[in-house]
Amino acid sequence: MIPPSIQMQQALAMQRAMQKPRDPLMDALGHQAMIGDMLKETAQHRMKMVKLRQKYQGQIQGMNGPQGGY
Repeated sequence: MIPPSIQMQQALAMQRAMQKPRDPLMDALGHQAMIGDMLKETAQHRMKMVKLRQKYQGQIQGMNGPQGGY
């Protein structure tokens, strides 16, 4: 599932590509910027998941004693 913000960026990039004559350098730079944004969002998402996991890990271990459930 692609986050809506990335879908928006892709749609805007497509529109810009249609409107202006293609400049390979600007294309490459725009593409790099888009990939950078995607990586940033992925990293933020990963951090969020790690924090959630850490948050719930404590509760899970608390329920089954210090040795954990495994």
